[in-house]
Amino acid sequence: SYARSCGIAMLICIVGDIFIQLDDTDTTETSFLLGLASFLIAHLAFMVAFVRKINAKGMIALPFFIAYYLY
Repeated sequence: SYARSCGIAMLICIVGDIFIQLDDTDTTETSFLLGLASFLIAHLAFMVAFVRKINAKGMIALPFFIAYYLY
């Protein structure tokens, strides 16, 4: 469901925050890159949740959002 997908995405964001906090103690960039990858996965999970939630009215507005983004 929508709420479950958003909840999972938020948990992945928390993991990303933890990895970025660990970057302060790590001399390599591994923790930072893992945090960045976690946020990428979380954004993909949010996109899946939002696409599942879109109805016919949302699909009508989509071209306007794309045009605004491209502008």
